[in-house]
Amino acid sequence: MKGGVMDPQGIPIVWASALTKSNKTTFTTFSKEVVVEAPRAVIVKLLDACNGGRKLSEVIDILSQDWDGASIESLLEELFQKQVIVDGKTLEDEFWKTVMNPMRFPTNVSDEDVARLVSQATERHRKENLEEVYEPSKSNLSEIISRRKSVRVFSGETVDFQNVIDLLWSAYGECLTADGQPHRSVPSAGALYPLMIHVGLFAKTGDLDPGVYRVLYGQGGSVGFRSVSTDVLRFARSFLSPAGIQKGTHGVIAISGSFTVSNQKYGNRSMLYVSLEAGHSAQNILLEATRQGVATLEIGGFVDELLAQAIELPDKYHPLTLVAFGKEGAQADPEKSSTLQVDWAIPMAKGYVPGFAIASARLSEKRSWSHGRDPSPEMALKKAISEAKEWTSCGCIPELTCATYRKLDNVIDPREVIRFHKSQYRIKGFPFAQFDEGMRYNWTKGSDLGGNEFYILADHVYFPYFPEIPYYCFSNSSGCAAHPDQQTAIETGTLELIERDAFINSYFCRLDMPIVSEGTLPDRIQKRINELRGVGFEVWVVDHSLDLAPVVFVMAQSAEHTFTTCASCSSFDVEHAVSHALMEVEASVLHRLQNGVPDKIRPDEVIWPNDHGRLYGQKQYFRRADFLVTSQRYLSFKEVGGNTSKVWDDLLGCFESKGWRHLVVPLELLDDYGGNGDLSIVRVLVPGTVQMTFGYRQEPAGMKRLYEIAERFGRGKMTYGQLTKFPHPFE
Repeated sequence: MKGGVMDPQGIPIVWASALTKSNKTTFTTFSKEVVVEAPRAVIVKLLDACNGGRKLSEVIDILSQDWDGASIESLLEELFQKQVIVDGKTLEDEFWKTVMNPMRFPTNVSDEDVARLVSQATERHRKENLEEVYEPSKSNLSEIISRRKSVRVFSGETVDFQNVIDLLWSAYGECLTADGQPHRSVPSAGALYPLMIHVGLFAKTGDLDPGVYRVLYGQGGSVGFRSVSTDVLRFARSFLSPAGIQKGTHGVIAISGSFTVSNQKYGNRSMLYVSLEAGHSAQNILLEATRQGVATLEIGGFVDELLAQAIELPDKYHPLTLVAFGKEGAQADPEKSSTLQVDWAIPMAKGYVPGFAIASARLSEKRSWSHGRDPSPEMALKKAISEAKEWTSCGCIPELTCATYRKLDNVIDPREVIRFHKSQYRIKGFPFAQFDEGMRYNWTKGSDLGGNEFYILADHVYFPYFPEIPYYCFSNSSGCAAHPDQQTAIETGTLELIERDAFINSYFCRLDMPIVSEGTLPDRIQKRINELRGVGFEVWVVDHSLDLAPVVFVMAQSAEHTFTTCASCSSFDVEHAVSHALMEVEASVLHRLQNGVPDKIRPDEVIWPNDHGRLYGQKQYFRRADFLVTSQRYLSFKEVGGNTSKVWDDLLGCFESKGWRHLVVPLELLDDYGGNGDLSIVRVLVPGTVQMTFGYRQEPAGMKRLYEIAERFGRGKMTYGQLTKFPHPFE
């Protein structure tokens, strides 16, 4: 063909469905539709001729009976380039594209549907009429086969090194026939042995540290190892449900195969033979594990490309199946409740692979998903569940006190927590009403760190919350935290308030905050920034520290993708702050690369946090926050945080010096959602800090601190009219 697109000795196969109307045919491939114009008679013959049994030259001869040679060549070239026609000699490559990554094939089958399908499968076999039945004989092997089962809960106990060696030998080890001829532990078409075995170990095994190893098989049945990677978490992140596999298992055996090896003898039948061989290998592992009393689970849910990268698989090899092994757990996962839903993002898009797993969790279909990110899938899931419990507990409203502000003792003035400017109440559609000391509101109880109780407006604590009187404000998740240790939960919630106070001040007052020189950042942070740059994003790290604790702001922007995203973090460990904020930005970039341009939204339509992200994903708006990263002031990584508090006690002293109270409201999750479990869930409030708000023109513009910080950080005496009115990019 023209340009050597396809070898004349190639075997053309139509790899698409076809619908012909008159002289126009629509081919539907795995990923697209291709429309061509050609005589109907030519298309009919094309579909019949390209059946895998003829060479290209033979197909051209057949089609030439109805059309001229130049037109036929042009048609075939177009269909080949658009992957409507593929070369049967390399069919395995095209086939594998259609089955890689099972997340591409969502079936939306409910748990009830799955149970029904299983029941139908059982009944289908039992309904078959048997005229005579015979009992199998009993043997050691039949007993092992009958005891084999799939285990989904592992205890975390380790497996003996020798047992691991025996499992790996059963997978593909060398044996000797009765006459001394070598062969493998599984049958292989043509004795070509196209498989490759790897093992990922999550626990120390003999002399082997946790990591990923290529398994090598020597003469006489010996088993050896070649280290591939010490990053076993990267290996785990390639699974579709990684935390469930990582948690409690000792390791996972990966079976891969090369169709090219077998193709040399069997052609496209290699796709059948190699897959069968992988199944033989997996079954050997399962039976040997059963003999040992080791629990196993065969796994088909993995992202092929990520797994191939994690085990450094050679070209032309494909992962085929996995077998997890360990000791069986005694009970179900205590993290789960009857309402818990879990989902996982694929951490890969357009060549970008961030170094963490992304878990999503929610306790109610009425709630949006909460997300957890961590290099360890198990930790990512724990974070997602903790955040889901935080969010859901904010909607679990206890018995409240209904009273006027004037009638209550030890009550926190809501205007100290958040205050809007009087001009905002005149904005059309502004959802809040000014606070009225004589009006009856709902109040909840909280306490300071000394145990003194205070009444706090319910509007500050709960969401969704539907009072009978007009809202004073909307609550959000700022200051909420969950952790097994209550003190850690309180510190986490407090630092989140500080992080958001710094961002709101910096954005609405347009503070000139110094940029951290990239070359002074830790090497691992620079590496991640360069990876973002590789997919078209510029990244800035900015010191947003004001007068409380260190705060780091990270912003990423792509002109190619017309997208800006940002995140902040406050921590006494500045590297942790940079890493955490950068991870949130990386997750947003990944989401954009995976999902493309969001639905359009106008600034005056912004209500929810996600709306802010949508706004900054549009060409006309994505540069509206550029002033946050245009400072000409620079500092080094070691200088971040300046004179702010570096330890908890100093921060508490800072609050005290300002006359600020530090309040904590315990949150209780309903039993319907599994209760708090081992988590302490709290909402922290520090009246005097500037609260994060979302929505159009809902900036907390009446807060005294906004204007004090503006003057202190070089903006002079600002007025309400000088504050930024455009919605911020934080989501």
